[in-house]
Parts: sequence; structure tokens; C-alpha cells
Amino acid sequence: MESDDLEPFNVNLSWLAGLDDEENATAPHDAGCDLSATWLFQRNFLVAAYSAVCLLGLAGNALVAVVLTLQPRSRGQPTAADRFLLNLAAADLLFVATLPFVAANATARWRLGTALCRAVHAVHTLNLSCSILLLACIGVDRYRAIVHATTARRDGNRAGAAAAAARGSRACALVWLFSLALTAPDFAFGAVTTDPLSGASRCEHAYPEGQAAAWRAALRAKHLLLAFVAPGAVMLFCYCSIIRRLSRSQVHERRKAVRVTVAIVAVFFAFWLPYNAVVVADTLARLGVGGPGAEQRPQDGADAGSEAAAARSCALEETLARALAVTEGLGFAHCCLIPVLYAFIGEKFKRRLGRLLKHLRSSRKASGGGGVGGGGAVHAIARYPASGSAHYQRGRVTSVTSESEFSSC
Repeated sequence: MESDDLEPFNVNLSWLAGLDDEENATAPHDAGCDLSATWLFQRNFLVAAYSAVCLLGLAGNALVAVVLTLQPRSRGQPTAADRFLLNLAAADLLFVATLPFVAANATARWRLGTALCRAVHAVHTLNLSCSILLLACIGVDRYRAIVHATTARRDGNRAGAAAAAARGSRACALVWLFSLALTAPDFAFGAVTTDPLSGASRCEHAYPEGQAAAWRAALRAKHLLLAFVAPGAVMLFCYCSIIRRLSRSQVHERRKAVRVTVAIVAVFFAFWLPYNAVVVADTLARLGVGGPGAEQRPQDGADAGSEAAAARSCALEETLARALAVTEGLGFAHCCLIPVLYAFIGEKFKRRLGRLLKHLRSSRKASGGGGVGGGGAVHAIARYPASGSAHYQRGRVTSVTSESEFSSC
């Protein structure tokens, strides 16, 4: 069996210990390369990055989930966009919940067994994939509402709104099922391995003998295509179409919606393009494309030219290892901005949050400061006005391209 990094999402640091045997010839390590400084950088950087992403992601996405979940159902029902955003918040919450395990695996021994190792891998993959695919679904929903306004108007009546919400629920279910299918390699290859030098146990992927390079390249290609290129292309098409539609209007709210759209697309690619570009570069370097790969590195006794090539190869390994750590942390931070981009900049969400807080305060005063324990929160939610099914649906019909409807989800 060959051990490898936590593919394709998180960098595993065990290969920096300097394993050097025939079975690991294609892994990103070599006894001739001193990567101890890189190991320390990765360990410190990833722990700090994971901690920040975990705290901010939990706070922001939990607030979004609470506001959307506590909407009363008596005077209306959630829209398709509400369902997408709620599932997105849930996926991000589960994703950031795995980061402490990932950080612990990078800095200490894995002591939780093989079953939990595979589960952490699977949950990590499931929710990161689900999060990115749901972003594409939100783009399609907005494209449909803005560019194809006639269809959106049909969804303005009560029956149409219910049908649209049902379609959103089915789309969410398909996203979760598809993302679950992407976790198959985690269950197949997830294993607890032991570093022969340090004796430390690691939770990582262990591929069949002689097939590590092929499996690694295949899984990275799968991740690149299904979790970046495909959803990114969908988002780019949908939001570019929306920008063209809204840019024809001189209404201030619509022009503001264009800026919101540009921000959504720019942030997605700014946070995920660097990581995927580095993954491609690292994969090509491992395969020896454009230069000697790890399996082709000169051995002891080689001439001066070969030694210089080996030095360049080690420098490339160190550069790619650091770049993977930095860009991975940047990509993970995207889930912290999702609540800001898809909720807090939306007028409708801010109104919902304001009404909820206002009624919670009013209920607390009316109950003599009883708070949640005294039933104040329950009464507040009961009296908390819905988004206003009639008013809200009229808003979709009469102002489907307004900024408050477009940017609020």
C-alpha cells in the first residue's frame, strides 16, 4: 500500500518526514530533499487557517441557518432560493466541523481509528463538494428569475411558488446524493498508516501498490472537473447573463445588483482558482511533465548536472508544498464569505434578521425578561411576521430584477 496526502482537499504532512522506499517513489517526498522548514510552515499555517475558518464559518453560517429555519410557515413557505441557502449553510457548518480533525491529523498522531478516519474524509469531501455545487444551483435559480422573468412571474402565485420550492428541494436532494457518491474513494482508500521513521500514525489515503500516481491523478482530475470547472462554468454563464440583462437598466437598485453579481463571481474564482491551479501544477510535476518527476530524481553518485536538476526538483517540491497549504486555506475561507455574499448584503435577509431580533426583544420584555427559558422566544417566533407570502410573491412578480430580491436569496 502507498500512503498519500488527504486527496483532494487537504495537505497531509506525513510525507515531509522523508520516507524513502521503492513503494513511495512517486509520492511528493524524497530523502535527498530537506523539507523540514516547509513542514513547520505548513503545520503552523494550516492550524491557524483552519482555526479562523472554523470559528468564522460556524458563526456566520449558524446565523444564516437560524434566521431561515425560524421563519414561520403559517403565512408563507420558503422559496427555492431559501432552500438552497439553508442547505448551503448546513453543508458549510458540517464542513467546518471537520476542520479540527484535519488540523489534528496534520500536527499530531491520529488516535481515532480507521472508521472515524474514513468518516472524516467522507464528510469533508461530501460537504465541500455539496457547498460548491449549491453555489451553482443558486446561480441557476437567479438566472431563471432574472433572465427568464416570464417563468419567474408564473412562480409568483401561490401554486407556482410551491412548485418552485419543490423543485428547489429536489435539486438539493440530488446535490447531496451526487456529493455522497463522490465520497466513494474516501471509504475505499481511507486508512490509518504509520510513519516508519517517526512512528506517528496518520489518517490518509492508501492506494494499491504501484497505482498511487494513477489514482492520485484521477482523483485530482475528478475534483477539478466536478468541484470547480463544471460549477464554475455554470456560475459564469448564469451570472454573465444576469449582468447583461441588468446592465441595460439605469435603475440604481438594478445597477447595485450588477455589482453584487460581479462580487459573487469574482470571490468564487479568486478563492478557488489559485488552489486548483496549484493542484494542476503539482500533479504535472509528480508525473514528470515539463521536467523530472519525483520518480525520476537522480540518485546518489550522479554527475554535477544531475545534482543541479535534483536541487531544482527539491526547490519545486518545497514551493508547491507551501503553495498548496496557502491556497487551500484561501479556498476554505470561501465558506466564511458565503453568508456575507448570499445573505447579509441582501435587503430581504437583513429585514428578516431585524424583525426576528425585534420580536425576540419585545417578547423578552413582555415576559419580564424570561428569555428562551421562559418561553419568550417561542412567543416571539409565533408572532414573528413571515416574509409575507402575498407581499413577497408580489415582489417577485412586479420587481423580479430588484436588488433586494436578487441579492437576498
